[in-house]
Formats: sequence, C-alpha cells, structure tokens
Amino acid sequence: MNSYRANWVSSMRSSQGSIKRIFHHIDYIMGLQARLLYIFTIIFSVIVSYAFYTSPGLTISMLPLFFFIYAAMVSALATEPIDEISKGTIQVYLATGLTREEYYKAWLLGGIAFQTLVFVLIYTVPAFIVNPSIFFATPSSYGLNVPMGNLIVIGALQITYYGVTAMAVGAITKKRSMAVLSVFSLMAIIPFLVGLISSIVSPHSAEYVTSLVMLFCNQLFYAGIMSYRNIGVFGLNPVIESIIVLLVLNTALILFSYMAWRRIEI
Repeated sequence: MNSYRANWVSSMRSSQGSIKRIFHHIDYIMGLQARLLYIFTIIFSVIVSYAFYTSPGLTISMLPLFFFIYAAMVSALATEPIDEISKGTIQVYLATGLTREEYYKAWLLGGIAFQTLVFVLIYTVPAFIVNPSIFFATPSSYGLNVPMGNLIVIGALQITYYGVTAMAVGAITKKRSMAVLSVFSLMAIIPFLVGLISSIVSPHSAEYVTSLVMLFCNQLFYAGIMSYRNIGVFGLNPVIESIIVLLVLNTALILFSYMAWRRIEI
C-alpha cells in the first residue's frame, strides 16, 4: 500500500513538473516567437470590431480573406521548430530538462491551439457585443450562404489542420521550405491544378473531382461554394462534411506529427 502511494505521489510530481515545463515553453513561444502574429491580431481585431458596427454582412464576407492571412501566419509560426533544429536552439531546451514530447506539446498548444483561439475570439467577441444573431446570419448578398458561426468553426479547425500539417512535414523533411510549401499546396496549388487538369481530361466529372479535392484541401472554400446546393459530394450538408473531414484529419495529423517529433534526430 505504501509502495503504491509512493509511486502515485512520484507520478503526480512528475506530471506537475512536465506541465510546468510545457507552460514555461509556451510562455516563451507566445512572448518571443509570436510577436508579428500579435501585431496583425491587433490590427485585425480593430478592423473587425469597427466593421461589425457598420456592416456585419460585409464583415462576414471578409472572413475568408482574413482567415487565409491568419492561417498562413500560424502555419509559418508552426514551422519555427524546424528552424530551431537547424540553428541548434532546440538542443539548449532539451538540455534544460524539456523532453521532445513536452517540446511538441508546447508548440501544439502555444503555437497552434492558442493562436486558433485568438482567431475565434477576434470574431466572436465583437459579434456578441453588437448582436449575437449575427452568428446565424447568411450574407448571401456578399457571395456566402453559410452562417458566420459555421464559418468560424470550420476556419478554426482548418487553421489547426494547416498548422499541424506544417509541423508534421517539417519533422519528416527537416526543411522549413517544404513545410511552408505543403500548407500553400493545400490552400491553393493542389485544388487549382486538379481543377485545371480534370477540366481538360474529363470536363463532365471536373466539377465533382474539384469539389472532392477541395473538401480535403480547403474546407472553408468548399463549404462556401457547395452551400448553395445544400448537399456535398458525399450527400451530406457541406458544412457537416467539412467539419467531419477536418476532425478526422486533425486527429490523424496530431498523432502522426507527435510520433514524428518523438523520433526526429537532433
């Protein structure tokens, strides 16, 4: 009994120490590495807050543009660990007692999850202050047929998707350029090339093929474009399809990138 209690106490102390090291590194990430992102966040939040008071519909239509800027910056932040490997900075952190698992968790939480939460708050806080019903508005006059609340959920999941993709590719290739290219490919290159090739090879199936690829690459655009039909490529609501695909992809990529970072050679 005493042995079991001693092991339990030792395990709790070890967990507490691990959590402290993770949060200490998160503090470093948010304090030094994310400065440019916070500058953009302040500018972004001012624009969004003012726009909600003047034209909520226009603000919602601006969400995709701001989303892609924000997603690109979060993805760039998520590739910073690769730069730390090439510079040897990560060795300093590991020498102080931070494990690879803790290093990965700190970047996942501080470099991706926290930044995604900030993106959500930038839109949700002004909307709640002005008029909560904005979350259910569908500004079709601005080219969208998806409620803002749904767009924010998809946008948040997609930012995580791009960020974890960058971390996974970076861990495998050890090249920041490849990690950035992988995210940019998902955002634009792959959907564009597949759409172009399929329209030339098989014009009749081009629309379906493009939509299917868009569902796995750029879910925000997919939900926005397909929402006018109210049915996606798998026969479900396009928003539901996007959320399901993103949840599956994020779970798989987090597990995959976690295993890759545990085995990476430093």
